[in-house]
Amino acid sequence: MNKYLVRKKYFSKKNYERISQLFCLGKMQAIRKLPMGFEANKVTIVAASGKYVVSAYPISKKKSLITKSRESLRYEINLIKKLKALPIPDYVASRNKNFIEIFSKHYVTVYRFLRGEHPQSINSLKAKNLGEFLGRFHAQSSKLKINSTKRRKFYLLTPKVKKEMDPFVRQQKNSEVKSFYTEVRKGIDKFSLPRKLPQGHIHVDIKPDNELFIGDRLTGILDFGISYPGPFILDIARAIIINCNKKGRLNQNLYNSFLRGYSKYRKLTQAERKWLKHSLIFITYAMIYVDMYHVPFGRVHPDFPMHWIKKYLPGVRELQKKL
Repeated sequence: MNKYLVRKKYFSKKNYERISQLFCLGKMQAIRKLPMGFEANKVTIVAASGKYVVSAYPISKKKSLITKSRESLRYEINLIKKLKALPIPDYVASRNKNFIEIFSKHYVTVYRFLRGEHPQSINSLKAKNLGEFLGRFHAQSSKLKINSTKRRKFYLLTPKVKKEMDPFVRQQKNSEVKSFYTEVRKGIDKFSLPRKLPQGHIHVDIKPDNELFIGDRLTGILDFGISYPGPFILDIARAIIINCNKKGRLNQNLYNSFLRGYSKYRKLTQAERKWLKHSLIFITYAMIYVDMYHVPFGRVHPDFPMHWIKKYLPGVRELQKKL
């Protein structure tokens, strides 16, 4: 279990039985809580018709950067439903023919369970397979038109967004985390990306917790919870920083394997190649900044930003020296 996880409340067993009936899963036989999810409570349910993952998102009347609306959740499901031949969640409709149901002041969704294990480490073949997935995803998503007006764009840190986030980012309970505010804020500004880069729907959360493998074969990419329309290079950079890192430094073999897999399905443009290293630096600072923002709301443990800082900042500082 992730020690930085902010615990959430789950439904009773009886309520999960009702959800099973609502989504026509058949009689519930077993249930297991999943200690993951930024916005939702998640459980696996074994029912007469198979194994499923049930997610419950609290409904909030107060709109802010951290609340998820029904329209936002609908974007996520519409995106997944339009993608073809990718190892991603397959959402199940309820008896009312809805993919999203309101249940006990929550939005509830159900998708079929995907087999596999979260990787303990990433080797060259796994990195290549992750790159292939992202290349295939981007190649398809660039052609999709999906309403995203209600969707939060996590790493679109415009001056207006930063002005709104800054007062909360400064409210850190961990003094060590707070001491990095100035570096992080300057890093975001200095390494921000030009707007005229190839765009499409991006995942921006491809990490071991959201990856499933059987051996070296990729069997699932989960949690499109923070996906949105944005620059492909940002998605590539975040996946590389998290998956191609060894002992706090970018591993060149994993980096090359990932890009080789990606290029099999989508070639980087000249502009993307030019801005890739800037993107690696920007996304690292942006990840830290966004998590610092979530701390005062109780969405992120006060110590968690130090995880990003210690694990990824040393390598990013080295990259800056080489630019």
